[in-house]
Amino acid sequence: MHKDKLVGLCIVHRNHNYGSILQSYATIAELEALGIDYEIINYSHPKSIKFYIRALGRLRSKDTLYSKMRSFKRKMGKKLHPDYARNDSVRARKFDDFISTRFSNYSKPLHSYEELCRYSRKYSDVLVGSDQLWLPSGMDTNFYNLMFVPDEINKIAYAASFGVSDIPNFQKEKTKEYLERIQFISLREESGQRIVNALTGRFAPVILDPTMVLTKEQWDSKIEYHRIVEDDYIFCYFLGKNADQRKEVVKLSHETGFKTVVLRHLDEYIADDEKFGDIALYDVGPSEFVNLIRYAKYVCTDSFHGSVFSIIYHKQFISFNRYKEGANSRNSRLDTLFANIGVSRKYRSDLLSEIEKKIEWGEVDKRLEELRLSSETYIKEALGIFDNVPQTIEERNPIICNESECTGCSICSESCNYQAISMQLDSCGFLRPVINRNLCVECGCCSRMCPVNSAPETYGPTTAYAFQEDDSVRLTSTSGGFFHALAMKTIAEGGVVCGAAFDNDMILRHVIVDKEEQLEPLQRSKYVQSSVEGVYREIETILENGRKVLFVGLGCQAAALRKYIGDHPSLIIIDLVCYGVPSSGLFNDWIKYLEAKYDKVQDVRFRDKSYGYASPNVKVMFHSAKPIENCRDSTMFSHLFFRHLSVRESCFNCHFKSIDRTSDITLGDLWLSGDYKNVKDDNLGTTAVFAHTLKGKEICRMLCKTEIEVSTVISKDSRKMVECIRPAKGASGFWKKYQEDGFVSLVDTYEKKTMSATAKRIVRGCMNKTGLTKMYYKRKKRKNLG
Repeated sequence: MHKDKLVGLCIVHRNHNYGSILQSYATIAELEALGIDYEIINYSHPKSIKFYIRALGRLRSKDTLYSKMRSFKRKMGKKLHPDYARNDSVRARKFDDFISTRFSNYSKPLHSYEELCRYSRKYSDVLVGSDQLWLPSGMDTNFYNLMFVPDEINKIAYAASFGVSDIPNFQKEKTKEYLERIQFISLREESGQRIVNALTGRFAPVILDPTMVLTKEQWDSKIEYHRIVEDDYIFCYFLGKNADQRKEVVKLSHETGFKTVVLRHLDEYIADDEKFGDIALYDVGPSEFVNLIRYAKYVCTDSFHGSVFSIIYHKQFISFNRYKEGANSRNSRLDTLFANIGVSRKYRSDLLSEIEKKIEWGEVDKRLEELRLSSETYIKEALGIFDNVPQTIEERNPIICNESECTGCSICSESCNYQAISMQLDSCGFLRPVINRNLCVECGCCSRMCPVNSAPETYGPTTAYAFQEDDSVRLTSTSGGFFHALAMKTIAEGGVVCGAAFDNDMILRHVIVDKEEQLEPLQRSKYVQSSVEGVYREIETILENGRKVLFVGLGCQAAALRKYIGDHPSLIIIDLVCYGVPSSGLFNDWIKYLEAKYDKVQDVRFRDKSYGYASPNVKVMFHSAKPIENCRDSTMFSHLFFRHLSVRESCFNCHFKSIDRTSDITLGDLWLSGDYKNVKDDNLGTTAVFAHTLKGKEICRMLCKTEIEVSTVISKDSRKMVECIRPAKGASGFWKKYQEDGFVSLVDTYEKKTMSATAKRIVRGCMNKTGLTKMYYKRKKRKNLG
């Protein structure tokens, strides 16, 4: 025991809610395991006129009105339906039995706020537990926000939750006030982390809900085995009242032959639920709840803790959305959990196939163990006890991923809760994560989020289409203009588009636009890696505000975004058939070389269509000087790229080369368009469109007229969808020279000014002017692909 410690606990200890009581029980179990003395602060707010007058301000909150309305419906349901009232009292007795036997260390009863403030001085620390204890509707009680605790006493928020994605404007100042008084803050979901950061500038860690800190074996030792239903069954735990979700469960029951076991009327009386379920149980307390999940064949739920215990007990389960997406959504806690464990079990459209989809429990358990260690380290640090903190070699020397496999996707930097990782150019000019050891707490989040270490799930089976937009659009697009068509549709629906564009300094960055005239810079190919700094977080915020987002990037960037966001109904992810990623530093040096020789560069068009779709023409545009093309200076960077000299090492063994992908849609070139029925062969460009998800297929059926055979288009046109490029001979010598002597030294070494090279450029210039280029490269492309 830590004799100098007595911790006051602000936890839920009366509420008849399975998740609330079980997380409070888990919090107590953790403190007992650490040898910490504690008291549950037994406070009842005063039933005084002063209290109710002060509480009137809460009615400005929609959340408060929703809570009051739900409570009213619950009371009316009991009055109108006596059977429901009797059954609910049976359930209540089960809760009371559990609480009376499992919760024992209480403070004396405290009935006034003044008494609460005085009594709290006896504690060394006061800890507010998990669950949605920071809901805006409960702020004015000044209990769960620890405003009653004196300044000098250590205050800890353990896996706290606001329950909403944004704080009402009229409560932000008060929220900031209580947050700044709490010495140690940890959150249960990333939306809460953003609220804390926005209001205080602090970066609070996201840790596990207490129920997940306990292992399956620990729960087994605390909750006795008791099988309630003998046959195989589907356990349904719904707190919302979505009728369509219940219909899906009934359909699943018919398809599997398993009976449904349900808990009816949990938050309020739902008339339709009288007919829902084969077996309706009421004598179910927290212990029975755990057992019903423990022995279930399948679990269908819209509850966070229903999903949590399904994961703990390795159940095949599906989580339905209880709340609509939007600024005040409460779905973030599940999104965060699924992202952390690398598994998404959200319902999409086909319940049977989705609930039976295999879960790699070994990988899930490995991630959970890392998260448990982070949570345990956090609570020990917050309480000031550091003995027996587990450490491993990996934690003392954190490694995000194998250096040769790093793609520079930036998810490690974007997902770091402590801003301990920055993306910097290495000596070869590639973006790589750099860890600030002074800020890193070795939580392992960066490694868990890295799509190289554990890629998101892929979707399929894939279907393929050919697409050609109007001629005027295709002239300004790299290929057939599919991206432009979908981007226009997204903007027309009030959404935004995220893609790569050069800024004024010719640095390629992902930007977010919402106007038609902003699209053209995003349409063209750029043979250089883009920076996505801040983009994943910005996309998440836009989605939370209820707007649609269309993202286009490389396969590694698409996988990173999917890991960061998950499967969101308003997010469309497009990736590209990728040849490889050339060095950003090398590109920057090439631009500087051109500017020193000509003028400030305004734009680079790597696949300029002036001489046809198949021509590899590179045109460099300057602010004042005449554009250059078809010369050594204009083609040097692309020549190094296509010779595989300037390509990132990870591209030679890319993890994202597959037919079925994590994106919704993949775009490539349909070079041999004349080989496909109903597709024009006019040398202006055709897009090969691959749809992977149901969302992607619906979009393609709406926009594309011609479906084509997937295997045919990959073998003829898009082999790079499944094949990596090979490393170049002499690449090590190339990089050594670049590192030691700089970019200018490469010009004469790798682009020699020979008579032969000069003659080729003169001939190509003549072919461009006479129109022979279009014919030549069209035939050459057919020969190379054939």
